[in-house]
Amino acid sequence: MNIFKKLFRSLHILSGEDYEIIRKLNVKEINYSFNWIGFCVLIISISCLVSATNFIFHVMEGAHRFLSIPIGVFWGFTVTTIYILLLYTITPPLLIDKSILKSKQKNSTKKAFVLAKEYLTRIDEWLSFSMILRIGFILIFALIIAQPLNVILFSKLIEKDIDNYRIEFKSKLILETDKSNILHEFEILRDFEHKVSLKLINDTLNKEMKELITEKIISDQNFLNDTKKINTNIERLKVSQNNIHEVLLNRINLQLESDSVFIDKVSELENKSIISGNFQPYLKEIKEIILEKNNAHKQISKVIDDNDFYLRQIIFLNQKSSFAWLNNLLFCGIFIIPIYLKYNVRKITPKKQKAFYEYKKQIEEELVKRDYDHFKRQFSENLENFNRKSMENIFRNIEPLLAQLEKIKPEKAEKIKSQIFERMNRNFEFYEIYEDAPFNLKKKETSKKIGLVEDIINDCHGNG
Repeated sequence: MNIFKKLFRSLHILSGEDYEIIRKLNVKEINYSFNWIGFCVLIISISCLVSATNFIFHVMEGAHRFLSIPIGVFWGFTVTTIYILLLYTITPPLLIDKSILKSKQKNSTKKAFVLAKEYLTRIDEWLSFSMILRIGFILIFALIIAQPLNVILFSKLIEKDIDNYRIEFKSKLILETDKSNILHEFEILRDFEHKVSLKLINDTLNKEMKELITEKIISDQNFLNDTKKINTNIERLKVSQNNIHEVLLNRINLQLESDSVFIDKVSELENKSIISGNFQPYLKEIKEIILEKNNAHKQISKVIDDNDFYLRQIIFLNQKSSFAWLNNLLFCGIFIIPIYLKYNVRKITPKKQKAFYEYKKQIEEELVKRDYDHFKRQFSENLENFNRKSMENIFRNIEPLLAQLEKIKPEKAEKIKSQIFERMNRNFEFYEIYEDAPFNLKKKETSKKIGLVEDIINDCHGNG
């Protein structure tokens, strides 16, 4: 039990906030909030992995299915990272910024700062248009991830619906493939009756063959008409009628059996005697059509029977299963709860300690100011080094001239040297025009009034 508690307490690492700040502040209510946020993120990550792996496994075929695991891991990692990033954007603005300025007061010429505490709790500042877009984006992710999990959990509830859809879909494909073949059969039969049939009237074997072909073609035509009627009834009813689908399945199976029986009988009659030469071309053509139709039926049946209709399962579950919708709502809740918890952290105010975002604001301001001070020191050092090297080069270049000047006017030469050495050891400070650097919102007030050109020149040279 202690292990689970320790694991749960460490889940704040996944909360999208600086876990070092959470650990240092160490407020029980705040810790629990971020632990629950991390727990939801963990569930989201695992769900993304399972969802994507299951989806890719059903989409891919054969040896390519092994890709489902790395793709699932990548998808889970990607969605989790995007979600944590979105969570981080919910953090209120902590550093002073021009956007956190109130409008000018009627009797004031200055802008006042919004107090941090007020800004961190005002919902009208939080529930903005961009936040609504982010929540919508999160909900879309939640619904996408929930669909494969619906199939894993509730697919048995729609097995009969999928079977009926498989039968209906198979019959439509068979009808489309058979339509042209059956029409071609009728054309051959009419041509045969018109040109050859009268010549074979006394030939018992050919007569039997002719009756067999006629009976088969009429049977095919009846199959075409029957399946059309059944499919029309199914579309008109718009409901799953199990008996109608069973009739349709039986009719398809009878047709497949009829094709096989016809091929066997034709082969049997061909072995009995020699078929008339006039009959031979028609018989050959009809056999080819029936064989082609029979092979097409078998291929269609194999493809349809092996297909699990994964996307159709998702559609049926959302249309017919209340459990699927409950799961969708559950995942939407799992994705939204961390947003609520993170917003609620703003309202937690410990008695003896600072609130989380106030404490984080203090740390971030300290970090910014520390880095800014380091920048100023580095800037001054670089500028002083550059100035020293420049003045050393200048002194080196004019040193021969100063030696000559020293012979003529030693006081003047000494004065120039002292000026060069003074400038060489000059200290520089980073000039700031703002009182609140590095946030740069309040300009320094100056009492100087520069009006004339001479004043500007003197000010630039530091003589004013």
